Amino acid sequence: KWDKKVAEINSKQIDLIWNGMTASDDLGKEIDFSVSYAKNAQVVVVKKDAGIAAAADLNGKFGVAESGSAGESYAKEFEGVNFKGFTKQTECLTEVKAATADFAVVDAQLAKSYVGKGDYADLAIIDDLSSDVEFYAIGFKKGSMLTANVNAQLEALAADDTIAALAEKYGVS
Repeated sequence: KWDKKVAEINSKQIDLIWNGMTASDDLGKEIDFSVSYAKNAQVVVVKKDAGIAAAADLNGKFGVAESGSAGESYAKEFEGVNFKGFTKQTECLTEVKAATADFAVVDAQLAKSYVGKGDYADLAIIDDLSSDVEFYAIGFKKGSMLTANVNAQLEALAADDTIAALAEKYGVS
């Protein structure tokens, strides 16, 4: 569960967190981060016919995001929003699709993969409600020797354009 990530890493249940994690200043007080490997943002996803285009349109609406995520933090910034956290970002999209939530806040990279396609063809990203750019990084227990080793590998992959090639291949460049 994403909202338990710090406890799991500090209790040594896991050695690192690598799952589209936003390297925030607050989280950086509790864990160490690798160098950044990707840009992201938080986006608001709604049904195409929802009539939501601006932050004021969210007032009084019911929103969802992954518990303990950057999306949850961003969703709570909107004035007058009723909010509930879920275990997975994809569950949040399903809530909007089923009309049990008015909007979801999820990672832009995830939204680009799902929204407007297949089961989520009736959903849309409201670009004007996107957060500022944020950066993905890998999280480690404070003082872990893994951080330097992983950083060296990420820097080598960036230097030889492997990261850029993978981003292009998977449509997240």
